[in-house]
Amino acid sequence: MLYSPKRSKAKKHLLSFLCDSLCKRVDFHIINYRKAHDGLGRAVITVDQKEIFSMCTIKTESQLYLREWE
Repeated sequence: MLYSPKRSKAKKHLLSFLCDSLCKRVDFHIINYRKAHDGLGRAVITVDQKEIFSMCTIKTESQLYLREWE
């Protein structure tokens, strides 16, 4: 699924919280990996097209699994 109206609406909602000076500098992305075993990807926040925050579902689930295993 490359385009989702819900995601587009959520992105517009998130951008509405930003002040005018940041609105054109900050962006939110949801990236899906088609060949991933679970079809998930990651959520990214960029400022001036530089990635400043990334939440990768595969890495997060892997870390949670390792914590539970310990």
